[in-house]
Amino acid sequence: MRSRRERLTPSDVGLPAGPRRRVKGLRREEVALLADVGVTWYTWLEQGRPIAVSDETLARIGHALRLNPSEIKYLQTLIKPAPAQPHIWEMKGDAGVRYIVEHFQDGFAYLRNPRFDWLAWNERFGRFQKLDHNAPAIERNMLWRLFTDKNSRVLYPQWEDYATRLVAAFRAEYAEYVG
Repeated sequence: MRSRRERLTPSDVGLPAGPRRRVKGLRREEVALLADVGVTWYTWLEQGRPIAVSDETLARIGHALRLNPSEIKYLQTLIKPAPAQPHIWEMKGDAGVRYIVEHFQDGFAYLRNPRFDWLAWNERFGRFQKLDHNAPAIERNMLWRLFTDKNSRVLYPQWEDYATRLVAAFRAEYAEYVG
C-alpha cells in the first residue's frame, strides 16, 4: 500500500498539489480522504496492525490507490487471509488427480502444491525436467530448480520472462497462506 501511495501524485487522483510537499506521492491523509476512512485507521492498516476491515472498505482503499481488480483481490487476500487450510508441506494431491497426471500421454502434465513442489508428473514431463521421485524434496521444487539448475536457462529460452512470471505466480498463491 505504501509503495503504491508513494507512486501516486495528488494530480493523479484529482487533488491539488499544494505549494510544498515534503513527502513523495500521496500523504496517508489524502488516501484516507479518498477512501472515506479515518487517518489513524488507514495508518494502522498500512502498518499491518491487526484491525477489522471489510472487503468493501478494502475495495475503496484499492480504488483510492488506483489498484486494478486483481490487485484489490490480492490486497484483500493479504489483509484477510482465508481460513486455515491443510499445511502446504502436508499436501500430497488427490490420488485420482495424481493418476490422471501420471498417465496423461498427449503432452506435459504435472501436479504441484502451493509451495511449487512437483507432486506428480507424467513420463514426458519427467524426462524433460529430469525429475526423480527418489530425489530430495528440494530438487522437486520448481523455483529451486529454476534458479539453481544450470540447465534451466537452456530449457527456457526466455528464462528471465519465465522466472519473473513464476515468482509472481508463487507470491500470489502463497499470499493465501500468510501467517
